[in-house]
Amino acid sequence: MNRTRALSVVVGLLAGTATAAPLAAQTQIVYGPGTTHTNAGTSTGQPAATDVPCVTSGASWCATNVIGNGRAGITTDFARSGNGSIFLTAPGGGKADFQSNGARPLFMDTPFQLRDFVGASYDWYKSSVGSVTTGSGAPLAPAFRLGMYSTNTNGTLSGFLGSLVFEPYYQPGFTSIALDTWNTSVVGTTSRVWCSRDPGSQTLYALANFQSVGGQQCGQTATTITGNAWVGFLNVGIGTWGDAYTGAVDNVSYRTAGMQQAVNFNFEVVPEPSTYVLMGTGLLALGGVAARRRRTS
Repeated sequence: MNRTRALSVVVGLLAGTATAAPLAAQTQIVYGPGTTHTNAGTSTGQPAATDVPCVTSGASWCATNVIGNGRAGITTDFARSGNGSIFLTAPGGGKADFQSNGARPLFMDTPFQLRDFVGASYDWYKSSVGSVTTGSGAPLAPAFRLGMYSTNTNGTLSGFLGSLVFEPYYQPGFTSIALDTWNTSVVGTTSRVWCSRDPGSQTLYALANFQSVGGQQCGQTATTITGNAWVGFLNVGIGTWGDAYTGAVDNVSYRTAGMQQAVNFNFEVVPEPSTYVLMGTGLLALGGVAARRRRTS
């Protein structure tokens, strides 16, 4: 396994509006080193991000479920709102995901119950180079997942129930995908989702079904997810489809009933040291100009 680091650490919190998000949002910038994680095998075990910064930082995002020569990481290949985004690519049968707090047993900073979920959105890009764009590959686009758990004991989640999976292709009114441009998908209580515990049938249900007190059984499985279940992580990714995909994801936002604003995760590549030098030089120059103006006035 190639252990190329795909670290990401939240280092700032800015007030603003998420790009193409349905709600005003606080933006957390998630920085990565500009590299990707890859794995030629068919088993991932723990997420790829076992490096200390990914495991210990409170709201980090990490590559996970990377198999079959897939690759995932924050790079500049398809920059969105700044200099980067989450790069995702996989051949047919491969897989590549990116996940908040992807190193178990850590979870989101503040796990929340599914009944409190208001909505989410994410920007995604499908490249005509490296993607199958005809036949069964034509409607494929990155999925959005809510990782579900049955029990929350003082912030430690247990009893993994699988994920609720949203895919643009399954939503009412879907027609086709615009290639080589950024698209936005909005996830709401009426969106159609399926349970990862029921991958064979991929039976679709309105998300609101799971948010109810009685919940919803996942297809023919014994798993039932209710509104009292806990969301432990957010996940975006591609595969394991039979067709190749290359693209990106950025501006992953979500909101719960207790939040005044959504939280938007914007993914950027750590600037080169030379960039900081140029910025410092520019600030010094501006300071000098201001000082001269004060003296002349």
